[in-house]
Amino acid sequence: MDIYEKRKGFLKCIDRNPFLNSINKYGGLVISHQFNNELNYIYFEALYLSLPLIQNSDFLSNYGYYYYYYDCDIDKGANWIKYILDNHKNNIGRYDKNNMNYFKV
Repeated sequence: MDIYEKRKGFLKCIDRNPFLNSINKYGGLVISHQFNNELNYIYFEALYLSLPLIQNSDFLSNYGYYYYYYDCDIDKGANWIKYILDNHKNNIGRYDKNNMNYFKV
């Protein structure tokens, strides 16, 4: 694309990293915004590892930190992130117990 060739630094591509390496290197808060795609394997990994997961999948609305942000309101999203950073450690027992219910057969 011309825009990529003419504007240095316009697009930055980062190689894919294994999930656990990324969590170790970049932190453990997982934010996922899906559009017309209810499931993503990263959800299951984050839930299983008790990582704070902000997600908008109606299919998994009872798990993680479900946030319906169809309107893509960045301020609401920022408030949700702040809430999780301030409270996730205090909620981890309840969060983990609830999420493990998903994996029960």
